[in-house]
Amino acid sequence: MDRQHGFTLLELLIALALFALLGLGCWQLFDTVVRAQRIAAEQAQGLRSLQRSLAVVERDVLHLLPRSLRLTPGGLQLLRGNWRNPPGQPRSEYQQVRHDLVSSVWRREGQGAAHHQRLLDGVQQLQWRVRDQEGDWHLRWPNGTRRAVALELSLSTARYPHVRRVWLLSDGR
Repeated sequence: MDRQHGFTLLELLIALALFALLGLGCWQLFDTVVRAQRIAAEQAQGLRSLQRSLAVVERDVLHLLPRSLRLTPGGLQLLRGNWRNPPGQPRSEYQQVRHDLVSSVWRREGQGAAHHQRLLDGVQQLQWRVRDQEGDWHLRWPNGTRRAVALELSLSTARYPHVRRVWLLSDGR
């Protein structure tokens, strides 16, 4: 009796079908990993942009001059000191700064074109409040003879719908 060696056509078809299913499963896994990586990178970039914007405000608040804080429905205005001055450039040691929201763009405007910044895009809501020494929050400032002790920023974007940051103020600011 003569035995045949090798695989039958049916066995080859079954093996090819198994390899095709494995290949499809690997492709779907690869596609899922690539999408997750892209989403994570977008989230990280959005968070870096938000952190950078908040750091700019923090620097402004850190150098805030006493009693120069102004809140209006249009935004935040302040006078800051301790501004770095490149050698040989005449500049006042104080700088007027304004933060506002225009067409879903959070902007910071200082004196001179070099100090205009686009802080964050896609902002749906931007609100400032000041807390006085009595513990009351105000949407407008200055408010009589009361002293400001904290500044609050609330903002919303599509990715970060409820962001709130509070900076403590000192020395009667």
